[in-house]
Amino acid sequence: MPPPLLGTLLASGAAIALGSLFPVAAGIFQHVDALHTTTLRYLMAAALLLAILAKVEGRRALRFDGRMWQIIGLGIIGIAGVNLLSFIGLARSTPQNTALIVSLQPCIAVVVMWLRTRKAPTPAKLGVTLLALLGVALVITKGSIGGAIAGGIGAGEGLVLIAALLWVLYSIGATTLTGWSPLRYTALTSTAGAVVMAVITQGITLAGGARTPALSNLAAATVPLLYIAVVCGVGAILAWNASMKLLGPSNAVLFSSLIPITALTIQIVRGYRPGLVEIAGAITAVIALIASSLLDRRAARTTAAIPPTLSPHPGQSDRALRGTSF
Repeated sequence: MPPPLLGTLLASGAAIALGSLFPVAAGIFQHVDALHTTTLRYLMAAALLLAILAKVEGRRALRFDGRMWQIIGLGIIGIAGVNLLSFIGLARSTPQNTALIVSLQPCIAVVVMWLRTRKAPTPAKLGVTLLALLGVALVITKGSIGGAIAGGIGAGEGLVLIAALLWVLYSIGATTLTGWSPLRYTALTSTAGAVVMAVITQGITLAGGARTPALSNLAAATVPLLYIAVVCGVGAILAWNASMKLLGPSNAVLFSSLIPITALTIQIVRGYRPGLVEIAGAITAVIALIASSLLDRRAARTTAAIPPTLSPHPGQSDRALRGTSF
């Protein structure tokens, strides 16, 4: 199969799987609370990722090589922090809103890189970023932006937005580990994050803030838990990383727009009927995200055409966009 076609199939499949994550997880909350769902998901995913890493790169790749505290810190931020906040936020929001906020990560990366490098984005890039934010605001507030500002944005959406910011920081952190494959980085940080989540969950449960799920509830949630752990937590991430290599970050990130579209489609099939303002906002956000990705692709081509000695920070913005989903 030609690499571009394979990359397209992998990126599409990964984005659709990640878009289904939020509706499926919301259904699990009927049986298992968000805290235990998040922990169980990543304990299973981390075990699988470690097994795959040992098989592909050998047992030596399971070592920290002097970077233990860095990996633990990134695991706390990008795995424990992101997943706890996003799933707890999802329990207080809706799957379609959560997916749309998650899809803003490339736009959030623009702001983060602006603050980090002190180099302002181009007017076109800033314009599409603001347009994406407007589209998401229309969906979340159902058109009553003024009323939402006066009454406060929903706590669930706020938690998911913080989670999206943390994931961008986690993705940028991956660029500091030279010589590490995406698989090794994902597996070791996922393991560190899963252990931290298990400790936090157990502490909250012992303090009376949550209840250990009954066996009957776990049995009812087994299939969807396996789905979000194996398909979304392992398969989709590996497929996404592979598509990055085959297509390049600027091309692969275009497919992240399928994440909110998938989540909204699933909810509509389930009976949800969005209003015209919500539809308009979602379309606006998706168009802005596609435009942002196209601008990145054009910028990457321009950078590639500049001699290496004249190219400042080659590929930096591309690398910052690699982590576009949980």
